[in-house]
Amino acid sequence: MSSPILQDSSSSTIPPAAAADAQQGPSAPSGGVSSATKISSLEDLKEKAPEVYNQMLLSMATTACQDAKKQQDHIKEIMAEARRQNGG
Repeated sequence: MSSPILQDSSSSTIPPAAAADAQQGPSAPSGGVSSATKISSLEDLKEKAPEVYNQMLLSMATTACQDAKKQQDHIKEIMAEARRQNGG
């Protein structure tokens, strides 16, 4: 009896079309934006690549929230230590 988890994975294949896409890398969207596109402002980025703009904003917001959480946790640790030292 053979477990599917332990079976040889070398028998799996990638469809030829998917393999070709992987070798070519991502293609430029229909808007013609590529890594060579010049972006001069955030407004320009928002117009030319709205998905990139939205991901950038999401990343910045996530980082800000993570930083605030770290600071909050640090303050909680300081307050807990102060209570321990003061016997309360």
